[in-house]
Amino acid sequence: MRFGLVTVAVCLISIDGFAEVVRGPVLHASTDGMMTISWDTEKELVGEVSYGDAGTQEIAAEDTPGTHHIITLTNLEPNKQYRFQIGGEEGANSGGTFRAGAVGDFPYRFTVSGDTRTQAFFHRVVIDRVLAARPDLHMNTGDLVSSGEESDDWDVFFLTEVDLLRHIPFLPVIGNHDKDENTFYDEIWCLPGVRDNPLYFSLKYANSLFLVLDYGEIGDGTTQQDIWVAGQLQDAKIDPEIRHIFPAYHVPPVSSGPHGNDDNEHMLGNLHQKFVEAGVKVVFNGHDHDYERSFYDGIYYVVAGAGGAPQGGNMATPAPNPQEYSQVFAFEFSFAQIDVDGDLLTLSAYNMDGDLIDRIEIP
Repeated sequence: MRFGLVTVAVCLISIDGFAEVVRGPVLHASTDGMMTISWDTEKELVGEVSYGDAGTQEIAAEDTPGTHHIITLTNLEPNKQYRFQIGGEEGANSGGTFRAGAVGDFPYRFTVSGDTRTQAFFHRVVIDRVLAARPDLHMNTGDLVSSGEESDDWDVFFLTEVDLLRHIPFLPVIGNHDKDENTFYDEIWCLPGVRDNPLYFSLKYANSLFLVLDYGEIGDGTTQQDIWVAGQLQDAKIDPEIRHIFPAYHVPPVSSGPHGNDDNEHMLGNLHQKFVEAGVKVVFNGHDHDYERSFYDGIYYVVAGAGGAPQGGNMATPAPNPQEYSQVFAFEFSFAQIDVDGDLLTLSAYNMDGDLIDRIEIP
C-alpha cells in the first residue's frame, strides 16, 4: 500500500499548464555554503530554483533551456534549514527541504545502504526507515539499479527514492550493476564544475572527508585513482579541520557474504595501508546483500549492501563464507547510521522493522 501511494504522488507532479518532472528533484551532497539540485523534465525549459526560509526567498536560474537541469546554490548559511521549489518558464514544479552543509565540529548524522536494485518494495521500506532517522546526508554503496544500461531501471530507482532525494543530500557510489555502455551513470551523476568525475570524487562535510571510489580502479598505487587517493589523504593529514575520513567503494575486501573475498585481496594492500597511515577508522562497502561489521588491522570494514536486492532466500545466519575478522553479520534488509560528534563516531545498524542490529562507539 505504501509503495502504491508513492506512484500516485509522482504522477501528480504533472498538472495542467505545467511541464512534467520525470525525475527528481535530487539533492546532491555538497560542501558547506553550497547545494546542487538536479531534475529532469519532459519538455525543454529554462530551469530555476526558488529557495529560502520563512522570511526570505531567492531565485537561481539556468542560462539555456534543456530537459536535464542542474543548478548549484551558493552562499548558503552552514547548518541552516532551507525550503526549495524547482520551476521554469513553463511552470514545472516540485520541491523539498534540506540543511546546508555543516562546518567544523557541528554534530551530524549520515546513513548508508546499498544494492538497492531489483526489489522496489524492500528498497522502499528501507528508505522509509532511513527517512525516519533524519540524516543530514545519505550514501548508497553501489548497485543502485539492476542494469545501468536500462533507462527504465533508473526510472524505478528515482521513483522509489523520490522522497529521500528531495529532502536528504545524496552520495552515490558506482557498483558493478551500474556500469554501462550508454553512459547513463555519468549523465545522471556528473555535476559539471562541481563533480566532473562521478566515478571517484571527494566531499568535505563538517569535520569529515568522504572519499567515493571506483572499486575497479583500485590498484597497487599506480592507477590514476590510486594517485588521486594518495593526494587526497595527504591533504587531509595537514588539514586541521578534518578529523574523520570515510572511504567508500562497492566491492568489499573483507566479507562473509555470498561473494566472500574473491579476487579482493589486492584491496588490503596499497589502499588499506594508505588508510592506516591516514588514520581512517571506517570503510563502507556493498556488493554482498547483507550487513556486516569486520575489524581488520585497526579499521572497521562495514558492508551495507542490504538495501533491497535479493538475498537468495537466506534471511538468517550463519554467514555463507565466515571470515575471522567478522564481528557482526546479519542477512537482513537494513541500513547503517553514523553519528559524528567531534572525535567520536557512533555506528549503528537497523533492520527494515526498525530493530537495532548493531551499535558500537568508535573513539
